[in-house]
Amino acid sequence: ETLYLYNNKITILSDTISGLTRLKHLDLNFNPLSSFSPNIRHLPQLQGLELRGCNLKTVPNFITQLYSLTTLDLSGNLLSSLPLSFIHLQKLHWLHLGSNKFQQIPRELLLLYKLEHLFIPYNFITTLSGIGIIKTLKSLDLTSNYLCTLPVEIENLSILNELSLSDNYLSSLPYELLTNMQYINDLYLYNNRFSNEEQTKIKYLMNNTSVYI
Repeated sequence: ETLYLYNNKITILSDTISGLTRLKHLDLNFNPLSSFSPNIRHLPQLQGLELRGCNLKTVPNFITQLYSLTTLDLSGNLLSSLPLSFIHLQKLHWLHLGSNKFQQIPRELLLLYKLEHLFIPYNFITTLSGIGIIKTLKSLDLTSNYLCTLPVEIENLSILNELSLSDNYLSSLPYELLTNMQYINDLYLYNNRFSNEEQTKIKYLMNNTSVYI
């Protein structure tokens, strides 16, 4: 049910994996993949796919046909956008896009109605426009991006319990976040630009949250 092919110097993913109807997890991490057979299909039970560090510039077409996928790791690639067909992954609840080239939250993610855990650290994100639409989020990692401000709409993430914003350029947080997001258990704010006064205010207003600053 699990196939480990990580770090095997695979450059072409052929359709030999097609028809593995019982396969539930596929690990292709750290292979320099350059092409994919257009005939890869019939992986009806695949729930987990790992493609970390595979030199991907675009999301392979076959991924968006994996309708049972619940976890997907695309970290450590060269991605700057997602295809519109990404919205077909309606069972996806865990997604890692860290260490890519995204400059904003991909709009396609706003239409994934079961997404609970989004990791997108070490990118080039300057805006979180639309983030408030993903109301199912429970954890959000935006470590090491280029955020100077947070939108007020972040308060719409009403069940968020872990938020990582370390290594950005923040000097303040929206009052709405500080007062309305009481479900947050852990808030990571290391290495930003908060004044001592702002740090004190954050800790005071979020006194039920573990604040790391």
